[in-house]
Amino acid sequence: MNMSRYWEVERPKTITTCRNVLSYYPAAERLAVARPMWTDDRGVKRNGRSVVLDLESVFDGGEHTVRQARAIFADVIHKFDTWLDTLGG
Repeated sequence: MNMSRYWEVERPKTITTCRNVLSYYPAAERLAVARPMWTDDRGVKRNGRSVVLDLESVFDGGEHTVRQARAIFADVIHKFDTWLDTLGG
C-alpha cells in the first residue's frame, strides 16, 4: 500500500462526536484526530483541522518512546474502562 496517500486507499474506522472525529487507519498505522466538519461563509462543508499520530514514527523513537506512548494509551484505556464501569456493565 502506498502510505503517502493512505487516506485514499484505506477506509478508516471512524468515531464522530460533537467535538472530535477519530479516524484510525490500521494498515497505515495512523490515527487522525480532527475537529468536526464545519460550513464556511459560502455554505461549503469543510473538514475540521486535524493532526495525525504516525505509529511508525513512535516505533522509530525506540523502546523508551514506545513505553512512554504505551503508558499514555494505557491511561486513556483506564479512563474508558472507568467510565464504562459507571454504566453498571
